[in-house]
Amino acid sequence: MLVELLTAFKLLTGIPILVNTSFNRRGEPIVETPDDAIDAFLGIGVDALYPDGRFYRPAPPERSG
Repeated sequence: MLVELLTAFKLLTGIPILVNTSFNRRGEPIVETPDDAIDAFLGIGVDALYPDGRFYRPAPPERSG
């Protein structure tokens, strides 16, 4: 069912991605601004963020010695 939803959305919009609208940290309101999204992205530990046509991934952990 998810594949059909994404396929239909892509046909309508040209965009093959949907984002869960409950993007937020537990106990906080839903993300509403780009700043909210970046704050949640850094605090939640998601794999990537794609706001306003730019792709972000967290920095890799620093290796010691």
